[in-house]
Amino acid sequence: MKTFDAVNLFIQSRQSKGLSTMTIKWYREILLKFAHNYRKLPGNPRQIEEFIGALQVGDERRHGYYRTLRAFYRWLKKIRKIKNNPLDIVEPPKRSVKIKSFLMPDQIDQLLSYPHIPVIKACLMFLVDTG
Repeated sequence: MKTFDAVNLFIQSRQSKGLSTMTIKWYREILLKFAHNYRKLPGNPRQIEEFIGALQVGDERRHGYYRTLRAFYRWLKKIRKIKNNPLDIVEPPKRSVKIKSFLMPDQIDQLLSYPHIPVIKACLMFLVDTG
């Protein structure tokens, strides 16, 4: 099966399902890059790993490519265009641990010292108390 044909069918199915235009745009961008690299739909997990590994993007974006390809191949298997999903074997790329930002005590004091209306003050106190 030609990759471009499969991508076009997938995009059409996602549009008919009512996904947002941003999601469709994301799928199209990623899958067209994939189709440019592989004219024939790859069924070998190694080819997919090579595609994901060669990306010059950050951890989160690389993981987004993986998720898009996983959705694409699951759809292909569901509509019986392929027998085996190679992404069942491909491990997801690692993502770096995110460090959550937080307010310093003096920033919290500054926030709470501002003359907020009582409802806002109560909400801020609740958020500070619950972390």
